[in-house]
Amino acid sequence: MVQETILAVKDAESKGEQLLKDAADKGKALVERAKKEAEEMKNHTMKELKETSIQEAKAGEEETGRYLAESMKEAEKEITAMKQEVAGKSQMVIEKIIQDLI
Repeated sequence: MVQETILAVKDAESKGEQLLKDAADKGKALVERAKKEAEEMKNHTMKELKETSIQEAKAGEEETGRYLAESMKEAEKEITAMKQEVAGKSQMVIEKIIQDLI
């Protein structure tokens, strides 16, 4: 009976050690899987951020181009108006000089 108890205790210890080993192995596997999933999530997020940044940069470039085109049109209008004003004043100056000479 003592012999059976000793064998039962050894068997229980052996099973306990195996359970601990199995639990440790499962824990390691879970940690590795979690690391892999975290890395995949990080890579996916970085890819999305990069794509979003590229799209935003393109949109910014387009907006800048539109603003520049509008500014150029306004500048051209102002230049044309100034040229017309100068042309009108030049004619007035020429006429004034001619009157003064006469």
